[in-house]
Amino acid sequence: MPRAPFDVVNEQVVLSSMINCPKCRRRAIGSLHKEDFQGSKHRILFESVCACELNGVKPDKANIAVHCEEEEFGGLDYVDKLLSMGIADGFEKYLERLKRESSRRRAVKLLPEVQECLEDRGRPHVECIDAASTLLKELRNVSARSGIHGTADQWLQEFQARCDGDVPFVPTGFASIDRHLVEGLAPRRITVIAGRPGAGKSTLLVDLVRRQLERRKKPRILVLPLESGRVRFLDMLVSCSTGIESSRIIKTPDKLSLEERERIQKVAKKIAGTDDRLEVMDNPFVDLGGKWTNDSALERLEEILADGGYDILAMDLFQRMLVDWSAQRINGALMRVQSILKRYEVHGILLSQLSRKAEDRSKDRTRRPVLGDLKDAGMYEEVADVIWLMHRERMYTKHLRDDVVEVGMEKQRVGEAGITMMADFEPWVFRLVRDKIGDVEQAASFVPPDDRPF
Repeated sequence: MPRAPFDVVNEQVVLSSMINCPKCRRRAIGSLHKEDFQGSKHRILFESVCACELNGVKPDKANIAVHCEEEEFGGLDYVDKLLSMGIADGFEKYLERLKRESSRRRAVKLLPEVQECLEDRGRPHVECIDAASTLLKELRNVSARSGIHGTADQWLQEFQARCDGDVPFVPTGFASIDRHLVEGLAPRRITVIAGRPGAGKSTLLVDLVRRQLERRKKPRILVLPLESGRVRFLDMLVSCSTGIESSRIIKTPDKLSLEERERIQKVAKKIAGTDDRLEVMDNPFVDLGGKWTNDSALERLEEILADGGYDILAMDLFQRMLVDWSAQRINGALMRVQSILKRYEVHGILLSQLSRKAEDRSKDRTRRPVLGDLKDAGMYEEVADVIWLMHRERMYTKHLRDDVVEVGMEKQRVGEAGITMMADFEPWVFRLVRDKIGDVEQAASFVPPDDRPF
């Protein structure tokens, strides 16, 4: 019978960290069992490393070979490969993933037994309850499996990891606002970006994705451009990455120079080809056809995240995923999205619209958006860890020479709010440049002189 596919790399990372780091080794030995590894070679190597630790010897190549009860552990070349992988950043994440996968396999094996037990009318009632309880326990472990340590010990381990440099902060790439964010784009968190049409929401998202892909340690990003579509989003991202105007890429590509075409091809291959850090999907919910509902769309979203191993999910616009926009249904969808992101340790960036009452104030001096302008603001404010509200004054004051976008951080769950990033808006290449923390009141009160040239 063929063996089910499993995450070979994750098991290799755990074993490599165990071999190279005494701290990781003791942590893994205290919370793992041989059966948690699906690879037969990995089970043998895990037992050998445990034996080395028990006998007080270093788990190098020679000692691993001595303590292996079987020869089929992959050979010394395989041990060399594991040694060369070094110690993983965020070891706890790989450890927990391995334990969840182990619980998932046990739950799958238990399911037929529990079904048979429940369908057998001759089985004692207590036996059925015990079988179902065992299955439910494993299912709970799939989403959150706890270690053998107490709450205080677990927190101290996480705190020590932070002291050792494993800080759970993922920068946005905008230096001015990163200085004021406490967690950034951390896993299991939600950032909501909202603004009027034309305020620069999509440009902010495109530029943020570009900055993530330029980091040395790139996160794996899934973008669902439900409003613009996959090709249009990639047009914007290539323009942002190359600095070539999007209108030229879309409308007159035949007039691009040879150097510009080569630059476009190089960037496109990196962001959407050879570099697997980014995936941009066309609307995956349309395939559901006439059966598309809020619930089926959320189930599809969970399937995608479960298969992909993503670090960041960006949805533009979030409401486009739903077909029932009633307040109650949107609230339920937001709560479920929050649960899904926590389950798969993904950061969610949700672009959202403002309510109609925000447009009613477009001619008012208080036209900058506030939290109450969000559609279903109460639920967004409840689930979001960070809320950015965008404003672009040039949409209303046409004679302004400087096109400036304001990104107001109206909420930060674990840090300071009320900070506004101001950046020059370059829509022709979908960039926000020269970002800084600005004084909105001063910007709002500025009136250019009548003789200012435009």
